[in-house]
Amino acid sequence: MGFIHQDTISKKLLLVYCIENMRREFEEVGSKVDFKSKEERFEEITEKISAPSFFRMRMKVTVDNIEYLMKRDFVDVNFLELIKKQIECLSQRYEYCEDELQEKFDNSKNEYIRGKLNIEKYLKKKKDIFIRIIDLYENYMYCENELVKKIIEIWDEDLTDCDTYKKGDKFKFLVYATNRCADFVYNNVLYGNAVIHTSYITNEHTMTYQDRDYGLIYGLNSENLLFMSNSDNMTVDEEIWLDNFKFSLDKYFFFRGNNIVGVSQIKHNIARTYLPDQLLGEKYNEIDLANNEYTIPRAVFVFEDAKEFGIEESKKLAEKLKLKLLILQRKPVPVCRK
Repeated sequence: MGFIHQDTISKKLLLVYCIENMRREFEEVGSKVDFKSKEERFEEITEKISAPSFFRMRMKVTVDNIEYLMKRDFVDVNFLELIKKQIECLSQRYEYCEDELQEKFDNSKNEYIRGKLNIEKYLKKKKDIFIRIIDLYENYMYCENELVKKIIEIWDEDLTDCDTYKKGDKFKFLVYATNRCADFVYNNVLYGNAVIHTSYITNEHTMTYQDRDYGLIYGLNSENLLFMSNSDNMTVDEEIWLDNFKFSLDKYFFFRGNNIVGVSQIKHNIARTYLPDQLLGEKYNEIDLANNEYTIPRAVFVFEDAKEFGIEESKKLAEKLKLKLLILQRKPVPVCRK
């Protein structure tokens, strides 16, 4: 299970690096001249490893979506109950780790202020707790992935076949939309981005980010699906610079060449288990895909009312990728009149 295992390994490697960096800072703090209190110095050094604030929310959203699935009767209820029970158990174990972290932090800060903290023991304990949390997170991801496989089956049945689509047909597509030139999409998006940002659109809901004119059509699978949300995930991918690095369990981490890329998001209602109809609304939605070997564009699309630039660039991109070019009708946005 590619990206889940890769993310777990990356997290553990970066955690070890961050612990070593904290050890160095504890050793150097005595030689620095500053006007900070011991309490401030302790908090400044230890904040380089942040608590997993999204972890509990992710599990809650997954459980909520399981309950939504039960009402729809798309998936075997016994299977859903089993997954739900496993995730709730993992959530309880995580809460115990979270309480343990807070208690260790408070006690260690008081010891540091009194000059009695054993730095080595503190860092080992902190690392051990975070390793346990990472293992819990990995178990959650694998558990969730069993559910995601069922979700993908529903999505596959829902999405329109690019090969049979004809202009004017009703459609349901997962699209990466852009207003950049075809060469930029080819060189910088397909072979540069760690994440492909897509939206689920239908002939009745054609909203994309900034009403862009053309782009690529994708499919979903359990090896590339990162996040889903019924609004903007505000997802960012960035190369990790270890000198300024702060460890966070809220990020996904990927190896890309000789570098590690971190993928972060701001939305709290993200999950990998939404059904298509849960994402449709008055605004565009966002589905983020890991840009890996499983993320292959199926076709190029262009909206019928696109500007000339979008029409020409869609043709170039389709030719460059040897893909079919689909023309989609854009649903007019209702205008409010006084």
